Amino acid sequence: AQAEQESYHREAKGRRAPESLLKLGRSLSRLGQKDQACTIIGSVDTEYPNAVDAKKRAQAAYRREGCG
Repeated sequence: AQAEQESYHREAKGRRAPESLLKLGRSLSRLGQKDQACTIIGSVDTEYPNAVDAKKRAQAAYRREGCG
């Protein structure tokens, strides 16, 4: 999770940022930090509205993690 967070912060405006944010959320979920994971996964949609593929994967992950 720490590596994903660092990657996201390094490239927050880059083209891979939405995917990094999603990976961070999934990592947190695997660590048992569901509330934080759901918040981060849900933010992919609002932070990167034009990242269509990442948004679709984030929506699927949001449901899979039992968020909402």
